Amino acid sequence: GEPVFDDQGNVTHFRGVTQDITSRHEVEQALRESQEQGARAAEVANLCHWRASADMEEWLWTSGNTNQVIGMPVQELLGAYAKYLSRVHPDDRERIADSYAEIRRNHQPYEIEYRVIGDDGVTRYLWEIGEPEYDAEGAPVSYRGMTQNITDRKIAELEAIQAKEAADKANLTKSEFMSSMSHELRTPLNAIIGFSGTIMEEVFGPLSNDKYREYLADIHNSGQHLLELINDILDASAIEAGALELHEENINPADVIEASVRLIRPRAEDGQVSVNASIDPEICLLYVDQRRVRQVMLNLLSNAVKFTPAGGEVSVSARLNGNGSFSFAVDDTGAGMDVEEIETAMSKFGQVDSGLDRKHEGSGLGLPLTKGLMELHGGDLEIKSKKGKGTLVTVTFPEERVVQYRRLRVTCRL
Repeated sequence: GEPVFDDQGNVTHFRGVTQDITSRHEVEQALRESQEQGARAAEVANLCHWRASADMEEWLWTSGNTNQVIGMPVQELLGAYAKYLSRVHPDDRERIADSYAEIRRNHQPYEIEYRVIGDDGVTRYLWEIGEPEYDAEGAPVSYRGMTQNITDRKIAELEAIQAKEAADKANLTKSEFMSSMSHELRTPLNAIIGFSGTIMEEVFGPLSNDKYREYLADIHNSGQHLLELINDILDASAIEAGALELHEENINPADVIEASVRLIRPRAEDGQVSVNASIDPEICLLYVDQRRVRQVMLNLLSNAVKFTPAGGEVSVSARLNGNGSFSFAVDDTGAGMDVEEIETAMSKFGQVDSGLDRKHEGSGLGLPLTKGLMELHGGDLEIKSKKGKGTLVTVTFPEERVVQYRRLRVTCRL
């Protein structure tokens, strides 16, 4: 505003202009807040900004948080590229010097990672990007970029790598131990099983007492059971170590089911459990490891019979699915499981206590081992169960395992 005078020089009034600057104030406030947020973001991200000469020989400007990011004072960086390079980790120095030389020659955008040793003696991992700036004639005049301290991430990555290497080494050691122990354990067991079987058959003469036959049967069955447990542990260890190889061939699924049912017959009869098995008449061949697929079926049948009370039923079915995959399913009217018990059963060495497992104790590896064997075939395992209502376990082989169609019909009943 300004005063207005009369002819005698007296102020008669004031005149002026009033402008609403609210919007400008708001813009300025928003700009300040944006700058503060940017500064906070840079602090949180642990990164700084800089501008360097076109020849990358000196820094022209760096942001105020550079000291915290790279661990040395800003004033030591301005105009001191050579000094900065001397602080680069000795193992990275030659590589970084060559990289900067290449950048100077080609004036190209770049991205590099390297380590520096700060004033505190601590090694920091840095990630740096930069791009050239040009004048109106297209000549390079400077470089601008940012540097981020990625030490925490790199240390975490290195620790993860070291942990994996340690785990791999432990798995290898365990696999080697189990492999060496397999011979030591199986050799005496084979002798126990073989000799007890020979004596039971009275090859070299009759036994004088029926109690001997009872004891021999216990020795023979216990030896076979222990051998099964050892084989399960060895197989589980081999799968975990990625050392289990498949010996694949074309097989008839009906043969696997028939063989598995025959083997499970004595156990089912002892428990007064009936077992029914059938295959869809439109069936196919599978390209799989026959021994391992039989192992899958026996594990599923063994569990079903073990947890089904006297008078219960176990049924086995097989089908070709609409998407071209092939499934075996084992359904029982046994104890069933809730969600927590399913998780326990699928964990290694997990035991579900139903009160129905009678005298057929297991290693707790049946379902985890079965799942591992199916995954080796590219397949999967699914469990549906309800407490007190029974369990349905389905294993599915992918379409690429299905070879051709054949008209087969298999039905067997215990």
